[in-house]
Amino acid sequence: MDDQRVTCIVTGYRKFEFLYAAIDSVLKQTYPDIELIICDDCSDNFPQTEIVQYIEANKQDNLKRWLVYSNPKNLGTVRNFNIAIKKASGFYFINLASDDEFFDKTVMEQVVRAFQKTGALIANCRAVLCAAGKQSGMSFQTERDIWEIQNKSAEQLFDRISRDNIVTGAATYFTREAIEKYGYYNEQYCYIEDLPRFLTVYRQGDRISFFDFPTVRWRRDGVSGSSAKSSRYLEDNLAVCRNEILAHRTRLSTISYRYNRCREETLVYRLKHGGQIPLSGQILLALRYADVVIYRLFTLFFKQFERRKRIEPVTEANE
Repeated sequence: MDDQRVTCIVTGYRKFEFLYAAIDSVLKQTYPDIELIICDDCSDNFPQTEIVQYIEANKQDNLKRWLVYSNPKNLGTVRNFNIAIKKASGFYFINLASDDEFFDKTVMEQVVRAFQKTGALIANCRAVLCAAGKQSGMSFQTERDIWEIQNKSAEQLFDRISRDNIVTGAATYFTREAIEKYGYYNEQYCYIEDLPRFLTVYRQGDRISFFDFPTVRWRRDGVSGSSAKSSRYLEDNLAVCRNEILAHRTRLSTISYRYNRCREETLVYRLKHGGQIPLSGQILLALRYADVVIYRLFTLFFKQFERRKRIEPVTEANE
């Protein structure tokens, strides 16, 4: 293990439209000691040879170690990620989805500097929203979301993210010390790695730091969004709801408990009916959880008026 090295794990499965843009954003980084691990989860169209050739042709001297491989069988996001972590030699983990890009070439330098200054183990940064390949210029989190991450207690944040996860997984980074303290990602789940980890951190009374600068151009319609309709993804969500949230009822406010009971029943309906909720089920849930429906409508309405920071795009000229 190199205590100054940054490991960037790029995970992917089948969708590779933006993979080379993601790789470019790693190869352009100015940090002096980088390890790149590209781990595909047994895609039948993974262009491994072409990726290797591309890296060899475009890498700089600061790419000290790199590895490109495809799992012999499909393992799911969580196990795929854990295997890559075990293969890594770095101390700082600044990872990237295969359809996202680092915001600019100084991201790794900024994140490492902030880790060293604060002593944080896990940190969240700003993610800039992209759709259909175009940067919106808007920060994913509202300014209120960020204020809560920075100022609320771990107990309050556990309750908060049990309803609405305001910690952006696409822009969350960690050190090897975080792995030693919290372990690897929970392989009880197949697709969901971030939320169970965040809930664990807050349950233990610890904090997730916030570094207030943009680090990633996040395509919400990308790989992470493509699994959202699968039955296994729904099963994961149901298990997280039951094991990581409802199992800790005494930590939840009344509205958070009711919210997650409604979520639990909604997921059960969707699993029984091919991802959909029949009209009778929708009516029953609306009547049973009228308070949750009103709360959700209220928060969605006011969320539209909460301020989001506009972040100017970085061009090749001003990088």
